[in-house]
Amino acid sequence: MHSAKIAQIFGQKFVENGKVLRKELGKIIFSNEEEKLKLEAFIHPLIKEEIVKEAVIFEKQNKPYFIDIPLFFEKMHYPIPKSLVIYTPKEIQIQRLMQRDGISQDEAKLKISNQMDIDEKKELADLVIDNSTNLKNLQKEVERIIEEIL
Repeated sequence: MHSAKIAQIFGQKFVENGKVLRKELGKIIFSNEEEKLKLEAFIHPLIKEEIVKEAVIFEKQNKPYFIDIPLFFEKMHYPIPKSLVIYTPKEIQIQRLMQRDGISQDEAKLKISNQMDIDEKKELADLVIDNSTNLKNLQKEVERIIEEIL
C-alpha cells in the first residue's frame, strides 16, 4: 500500500514487485533536500501513528519501552520526556555504514550529513550507550542502561 504512494510521489522506478527500492530512493533522498522533505511529509505521520499505537499497548501494561526514532532531535515532533543515544564516533559510523550498505565513503558521509552531528545528539541525550568498541562492551552498556531504567 505504501509502496504505491512512493511510486506516485517519486516514480515507478523506485518500486519493484510492490516493494520500495530503498537503496535507489535513498540516492535521491540523501542528495536532494526537496525530495527528502517530500518523503518525510508522507512517511513521518505514518511513523508517528504507529508509535502512538504501540506506546498505548506498553503503557496499558505499565511496561518500560524504547522507541527508535533516528531523526528524533532533528524533528522533535514527539512528546517524549527522555532520550537515549547509542553513540559511535563519526569515523566508526562511516566505516560501519560503508560495510553494512556496501557503499563508498562519500555515500556514507552524505547519509550521515543528513542527520544532526552524533556528538551534538550525545550532548542532548538523557542516556548514552557507548557503541564505539566491540559487541561485549555494547552488551555491558545495554545492561548498565537497563539497570538504570529499572
